[in-house]
Amino acid sequence: MIFMTPHGGHGTVFLSKRINLRVRPDVVFGIYPIIKLKPDPLCAKQWRGRSGRKLDPDKTIEENLVDMITYCNKNKIHVLLSGRCSINNKFLTDNNIEATCIIRHPLHAYISFMKNQHPEYAAPFGGFNSIESVKWWAKIWMNITSDIMESVIKKDSIVYKFEEMPDSIKDPWLKERLAGWDPSKRNNGILDPELENTLFQLVKFHFFYFYKKWDI
Repeated sequence: MIFMTPHGGHGTVFLSKRINLRVRPDVVFGIYPIIKLKPDPLCAKQWRGRSGRKLDPDKTIEENLVDMITYCNKNKIHVLLSGRCSINNKFLTDNNIEATCIIRHPLHAYISFMKNQHPEYAAPFGGFNSIESVKWWAKIWMNITSDIMESVIKKDSIVYKFEEMPDSIKDPWLKERLAGWDPSKRNNGILDPELENTLFQLVKFHFFYFYKKWDI
C-alpha cells in the first residue's frame, strides 16, 4: 500500500509505528526535488536506508521513485511518501500511482508542523506567526493536494481525513492497525486571526473539496 500525506503534521509518526513501511524515502531529495533530473549520488546511502533500494544514478529521481514503488507493490511492502515529490509535480497522477492519502485540516497541520515539530522551517520567514510562513505552507499544501485530487479522479486513490480516522477507514486491515488514532487534536487560537484568514483564503479552493466547513 502506498501512503501519501502533505508535507507534515499529518500523523505520520503514528502511522509509521503501527505499520511496517518504508518511511518517507522522497525526503532524501530535498524540500523541492526536481524529479525530472538525476539524483545527487550523495543521496545514495540515505536513499538505501529509507527505501531499501539501491539508487540508480543514471535514472531520474522520478524513475528511482517509481521503480521503488513498483517493487514494493509487487512484494507487498508499504511505503509512506511525504508529498515532496508532488510539490512541483503531479507525481501520483503522471505515474498512475494509486495511493491512500491522509489529509488534515491545513490550519491544524500547519501549527503542528511549523510550530511544534519543525519550527526551523518557519524561522527564515520570521516564525510561524508571519505572513510569509503562511504563504509558503499554503502553496505547498495546495500543490500536493492538487496532485491528490487529480489522482482520486484518474487512479481511484483514496482520501481519509485525519479528523475522521479511524472510523472512516474502509480497509479492515488498515483500520485495525490504526486503532487508537486520536482525531481530536486541534490547534485553535494559536495563529494570529488575520493570518488564519489569510491561510483560509489561500487554500479554500481545495479545502472545500475535502471539508464542509473551516471551524472544526
